[in-house]
Amino acid sequence: MKLFRRNTVSGAQSPSIYEGDRPAGRISTAGGAMVDRATQIYRNNPKTVGGAALLGAVALLGLVKNRGLRRT
Repeated sequence: MKLFRRNTVSGAQSPSIYEGDRPAGRISTAGGAMVDRATQIYRNNPKTVGGAALLGAVALLGLVKNRGLRRT
């Protein structure tokens, strides 16, 4: 009985995205530009960004809290 033996025969491997077939180009360039712009905005006025994040967190908490109370 080959109950605990593994099959060591390797089949054909499917292509992987990590083997150099990465989609490069406009997406990665645009993503990098967006991150650079966000970093620049934060460095220019961190208190405004912090305030916006705080307001967003309060609004999200309010939505979650209200949704939990309205269950019927």
